[in-house]
Amino acid sequence: MLKFRVSRNLLVPYYQLSELIPAMSEPMTRPQLRIVKVTVGPSRHKDLIAESVRMLLSQHGHAADVDVSRTPYRG
Repeated sequence: MLKFRVSRNLLVPYYQLSELIPAMSEPMTRPQLRIVKVTVGPSRHKDLIAESVRMLLSQHGHAADVDVSRTPYRG
């Protein structure tokens, strides 16, 4: 289900990943959500954040593409 939060006086839509995976009785049999691509930004430090996301995904065995947003940072 699509949810919303407020960030910097803007309404931001988001999905809670745990709700995208059907609940199963055994935690070890829960299907793994495959992450294919992550887009970071806009942010003042989007390159640094993108590298952190790459490290996080790698640590958990994901080989996803990580891109930075072309949307300009307005902070």
